[in-house]
Amino acid sequence: MKIKETTIAVGKRAADDKRKLDLPGTLITPDTQSDTLLLVLCGFSGHQEHYVEFFGKQMGAEFSVYISEMRGRGLCNTDRCIDDFAQIDSTMRDEIETDRVFYIAHSMGMPISVAAKNRHGLNVAGLYGISTFPSIGDTRTKDPDIQIKSLQHRLLDSLAGINYGPLGVQLDDEEISEPVRFAIAGQDEVTGTTHPATAERFVSSFNRYPDSSSKIFAGKNHCFNKRRRDYKPFNKDDPEILVSDVKEFVYRTIDEKYL
Repeated sequence: MKIKETTIAVGKRAADDKRKLDLPGTLITPDTQSDTLLLVLCGFSGHQEHYVEFFGKQMGAEFSVYISEMRGRGLCNTDRCIDDFAQIDSTMRDEIETDRVFYIAHSMGMPISVAAKNRHGLNVAGLYGISTFPSIGDTRTKDPDIQIKSLQHRLLDSLAGINYGPLGVQLDDEEISEPVRFAIAGQDEVTGTTHPATAERFVSSFNRYPDSSSKIFAGKNHCFNKRRRDYKPFNKDDPEILVSDVKEFVYRTIDEKYL
């Protein structure tokens, strides 16, 4: 396995901007060439280096893995983040020389990556969302019925579309026709799944996608660790639990789509 810290230059204000901004990332490649690329996008405030040891390396023995963070770690104009991810996708496809690409995205990274796929017409084999949410409002409604919205939910919905940070793009507004899997942390104090009804709400919402499956991982917090508000490094407590589910989803999708 080879591990290389690198940067990818993206347009500063638009994809075609000649002025560039360097986004940090880590490329992990197996000893034998893989024709499958996993693009990992960190969540809000996430540093890419925190996803390497207990997540990226676990998959890098079998797949090519590139881990990237959002500009400003998500505290920025979301259109820029969406364009950035599309450019990261293009750069890494050329680097690895493959079109068999999966998106593995954490939290806010999931709606960003899905929006990039949709707006830029990207061909993606499958998507895997970790500790993500249908909308910010859904994280504040403790009811499994997706037709019911709390007062906080309605207030946050009214702020949606400000095009900045976690409110800038909502997964509920995006379409996913590709195979998609959602890993829901059962003790996620950030997305509110410490209340079981909220976790059930997420499952119901995610089921609207035609080729979707979800799993609730008991005892895991927002960054898939055990202790409350223990966010780094990502997935350090029993890392194989999440990694095994990602691998199973990737291999199953490959078998169904390519073999």
